[in-house]
Amino acid sequence: MSSKKRKVTVTAAELEKKSRREANNIISVYLMCTIWALHTGEGFGRKRLDRVCNAIVETADDIAAGRLTAEEIRKTIAEETGFEVK
Repeated sequence: MSSKKRKVTVTAAELEKKSRREANNIISVYLMCTIWALHTGEGFGRKRLDRVCNAIVETADDIAAGRLTAEEIRKTIAEETGFEVK
């Protein structure tokens, strides 16, 4: 058997696609956790969950487009509600 190391080349586009896929998986899991908590803990039904999901997707789009940052959201929530996200 040969002990030669193989060189693997990944293009920037392939890396970007993989990163995007992994980010989408993380977002999906987080969204499911949020939906589950709101449904089982707060009694949210289909209509409320639909509104929350739409708001989350819209916020994620704003962050991705650079119109909003997570830090801006954190600060605003703290100022308006006193709730600190750490």
